[in-house]
Amino acid sequence: MSEVAAGHLAGEPAKVTRTRSLARIAKEQAANIGWIAAALLAALLVGAIAIRIQGIDPLSAYGAMATRAFGGWRAVGNTLKAATPLLLTGLGTAVVFRAGFINVGQEGQLYIGALVAAIIASADLGTPGWLQILIAMAAATVAGAAWAAWPVFLRVRFNANEIVTTLMSSYVAILAISWLVNGPLRPAGVAVGSTAPIRPAAHLPFVPGTPIGSGILIAVAAAIIFAVVFNRTPLGYEWKILGHNAHTARYAGLRPARLWLLAALASGGVCALAGAIEVLGVQFRFVEGLSPGLAYVGILVALIARFSPAGIVLVAILFGAINAGAIGLEMASGVPAQISSVIQGLMILFVAAQVGLRSLIGRGPRGSH
Repeated sequence: MSEVAAGHLAGEPAKVTRTRSLARIAKEQAANIGWIAAALLAALLVGAIAIRIQGIDPLSAYGAMATRAFGGWRAVGNTLKAATPLLLTGLGTAVVFRAGFINVGQEGQLYIGALVAAIIASADLGTPGWLQILIAMAAATVAGAAWAAWPVFLRVRFNANEIVTTLMSSYVAILAISWLVNGPLRPAGVAVGSTAPIRPAAHLPFVPGTPIGSGILIAVAAAIIFAVVFNRTPLGYEWKILGHNAHTARYAGLRPARLWLLAALASGGVCALAGAIEVLGVQFRFVEGLSPGLAYVGILVALIARFSPAGIVLVAILFGAINAGAIGLEMASGVPAQISSVIQGLMILFVAAQVGLRSLIGRGPRGSH
């Protein structure tokens, strides 16, 4: 029985039960953030050993990394720019995984959103720039959502494994787009696969008075919306039940096909929005190889954050800082920038280890039951 239901049966006022529910959510979020911080610290310690082996002082190396990531508004802007697609694709991962639908096609959805946004933002629509930006982002979101929907049909109708179908859908999208930007959509005289540049009026603006792109504000707003849906709406609760046990969900009268479809639409839409922001705010055209696996890193961000929107924001910014700071680390100390991938990989390992550790702690000593 849920805590809220138990409270009503005991005659507790609804306000008290809501307060307890919010307190429980806050406690879970704090615990998640604590484990993320512990994993980061452990990864940095192991990374420090690797840096020390090369004869370089780890403190000075990490200092250079922090300066590059947070040493001034421009550095912060670069960090948040790197974090934005990770945040959005992390949210896209969280919503489907919570609903028990294992979508790993986020990269293809990002590519589709980027291409659609590039096509619309490069056209002369005769509209103000702000309206063209909104049209481009809306069309990209719809296109990504539509592309994410058909694996749900295959799962429901033919019981096809969604890990396979979503992964293959990603490859289909990326290869089809590669053909388009190297063929029909490539401007004359351009040597690399790309679309035409988007109109200057369709560039995403910066946060006033700063070099920080407004894409991060869109991403954080999306995180807030997902947090509210997950924790404060019947749909979020139904996704949670379905993700825990599909048989229980069916017994409770829920329709898995409908819930999976809604989750897939939300996931595909927000991942495509990440691609649109990458075009409108960073690249200013679609270029082949636009994403070096950003969405796959976004999946890892969501896993580390345990699908918590607040945790995803934190981990995405951490990963953005590590990626942005690695360049400064290489310039200042000669440590290869690939150390950022090592640190991220170590974080994933330590988070996986703490999940197993918490499971063992919760199980107790063998033979105690």
